[in-house]
Amino acid sequence: LLLALVCVAVWFLTRPKLPMIVPPDVQARQALEPLRRQPEDGLLLSRVSQVLRHYVAAAFSLPPGELTTAEFCRAIAGHAQIGPDLSAALSDFLRLCDQDKFSPPAPVPPLNAVAQALKLIDETQARRLANAQSAAQTAQSAVPIPSRTGAEQ
Repeated sequence: LLLALVCVAVWFLTRPKLPMIVPPDVQARQALEPLRRQPEDGLLLSRVSQVLRHYVAAAFSLPPGELTTAEFCRAIAGHAQIGPDLSAALSDFLRLCDQDKFSPPAPVPPLNAVAQALKLIDETQARRLANAQSAAQTAQSAVPIPSRTGAEQ
């Protein structure tokens, strides 16, 4: 009996742990927070735009893979759940990041990329919530109401 208890305890302590699923917005915020304190250069802009792309792809179940900015913008422009306003804001931000990271150093005001990316994540989360509520209302209105038969009336 003692041997069985020891075996169960060893199994319990050494069993593989279930991976904790972290929502995409939390992952993106965790990746962006340490970047807040860094100088805004090409490397930072590249990292911020990469985090934002991965977040949008995960949030809206876009196909995996590395896309150019133009390809990514086309993919989100045609996505019904993202919508034209959010798609345009994301595209504009990603193009600005590309423009600033690939242009020669010049005395331009900083893009404030991390703060803008966090704002876009907030807007995307609001859009996802609105989509979910709309889908729930549509599903609720699609449920047929049972009709009464003559015997029940």
